[in-house]
This record gives sequence, C-alpha cells and structure tokens, in this order.
Amino acid sequence: MVKYGKLLPLLLCAGTLNADNKTMNSFDKRLSALETQPQIEKRYNPPAHLAHGFQFSADALYWQARENGTAYGLKNYLGSDGVNSQREDMKNLSFDWDFGFRAGAAFIFHHDGMALSSQWTHFDTKAKDLGHGPTPDVFIPIWSNPDFAPGMMLSNRAKARWHLNLNQIDVMLSRPFRVSKYLVLNPEIGPSGLWLKQHYRIKYRRPPINPGHSHVRMTDEFSAIGLRAGLDTRFGFPGGWGIFNETTLSLYYGEFQLHRKETYTLALPPHSELGDSVRKTWRGVAPVLQMALGIRYDHSFHDDSMAVTFKLAWETAVYFSQNQFLRFVTPNMGNSIVPTQGDITLCGGTFSVGFVF
Repeated sequence: MVKYGKLLPLLLCAGTLNADNKTMNSFDKRLSALETQPQIEKRYNPPAHLAHGFQFSADALYWQARENGTAYGLKNYLGSDGVNSQREDMKNLSFDWDFGFRAGAAFIFHHDGMALSSQWTHFDTKAKDLGHGPTPDVFIPIWSNPDFAPGMMLSNRAKARWHLNLNQIDVMLSRPFRVSKYLVLNPEIGPSGLWLKQHYRIKYRRPPINPGHSHVRMTDEFSAIGLRAGLDTRFGFPGGWGIFNETTLSLYYGEFQLHRKETYTLALPPHSELGDSVRKTWRGVAPVLQMALGIRYDHSFHDDSMAVTFKLAWETAVYFSQNQFLRFVTPNMGNSIVPTQGDITLCGGTFSVGFVF
C-alpha cells in the first residue's frame, strides 16, 4: 500500500507534463499558422486598369490631308522654236494644315478592367492652287470635256479648290492585359460609322486668241458602316511615363454618291456654251488603316479610384479608294465617264487628355 502511495504522485506529475506538452504543441501550431501568410490565388493576365468608372477624353488634332489623283492640269512648256518641249509638270493642289477634334467617353468596369467606349472624330480641311504661265506656256485641262480644248487649243490659266469633311464614330469593346511589369496589350473591336464628303471645283480659261472657259464642279460622298479592330500596345517606365502604339484596321460597306457638272465653251465655231451633268451611285467596300505612335503619362490618385492621362502622338490614317471623282475620257456621254481610284491620307500631331473617376 505504501508503494502505491509513492507511485501516485509520480503518475500525476507525468500526466501533467504530458498535458503541458500537448498544449505547447497546439500553441506552436496556431502561432505558426498566424505567422504564415495565406497564399494568394495566382491570376493570369491581370487587368491593367487601376481606376474604374466613367472616362472622358478630348483630343486636339493638327493634321494635313492629301489625296492621290487630284492633279488639275499638266503644264506644258514650249521650246524656243515654238514646239512643245519634253518638259511637263503636273499641277497639284496645295493642301493646308488644319485643326480638328476627337471626343470620347467610356465606362471601365470594376470586374476585369473591361471597357466600353465611343469616340467621335471630326476633321474639315481645304486645298487650292492657281496655275498660270507666261505665254506661250499652256495647261492641258485634264478634267474638262475634251471638246473644250481639242488638239493644240489648250488653256493658259487654271484655278482649283478642294474641300474635305470627315466624321467618324467608333464604338469599341476592349480589355487591357498586363503581359509583364512594363508591357500592356489592349485589343479592341467594335462597329464604326464613316461619313466622307468631298467637293472639287476647277476653272479653266483659254488664251485670248481663242477665248473660252470651263467650270467643273464635282462631289464625292461616301456614307458607310463597318467593323473596326485594333491593338493598343503600351510600354511603361517608372514614374508613370510610357510610349504607345495604336494600330487599327476597319472595313466599311457603304454608298458612293457622285455628281459631276460642267459648263464650257466649245473651242470650234460657233463657240457656243454647253453644259453637262452626270450622277452615279454605287455601293462598295473600302478599307481604312489608322496608326498612332507617341508618348503618354498616367497618374492615379485617391486610392487608385481616379486617374488622369496625357498623350502626345503622331497619327497617320489612310482611307483607301476614296477618290471617285468622275472624269471625261471622250467627248460623248455614257461610258466616256470613269471614276478615278485615289486614296486620302491624313497625318499630323494629336494631343489628348483623359480623366477617369
């Protein structure tokens, strides 16, 4: 009995030590769990937008337009012997630099940074030129009716004026992907509408020895809808600075409305004044390629819930096959009038300001 009495305290002490060990082990496990940070689920292609909500942007454009196939005359120089020389110069329009604007609005969704945006681009410009040469230099009036200047009865004065009005509305769905720490790719796609209006007026005058005039008035209007797809590539630097490239390709299906009207004086007796008017309408597909390259600065604030962006870029846009002005090739009507096939090219600088809130 005495032996069991001595063992009882030992057993109680061992049990207490065992319980303390289990308690310490449980405490260590809980402490280790608290010190270990939970593993964040890895996200592939995380969105590049920090701020989300409504976005508004305004662009100032300073562009120059050029169009192929709008030369209004061929200047022919006469040699000292009074015979046409081999020297000939095409007389082209002098295209102006003009201002335009682009206004945009978008909504950037909080989930995944996807954006639904729209923008309106407006540009209006003119071009003109005056051609005259000291006698005996003359012009071949390439837009007039051939009956106005047959053979060697050419024009010694020409005046040309051209006007372009462009309106383009784009609706785009985009989602930026942060490919790396500094590289962001932003593909976009959506419908687009295009309205291009051109007016071209040319006046020719024959020398006093055989007086007469020709006044040609032409219009070329293209109204279309299409699909626009592009890619915005951004490469950022520390401090919010970066460079970017935007390239888009559009395909438009629309209607060309063409009109040509001319009044001219016959070169041969009885030197009567005649006139003609032709209208043609047809539908077709026309592609448009647009590119921009520049620098940008992005800054977010208010806990990344608001952001501002500044961009300075050089832009180029090619509107293919937009020169459809009607031209005479023979004096007779009917199949004697054919359209040309020139392109409109717009290029120049763009300054943009955007704000997200």
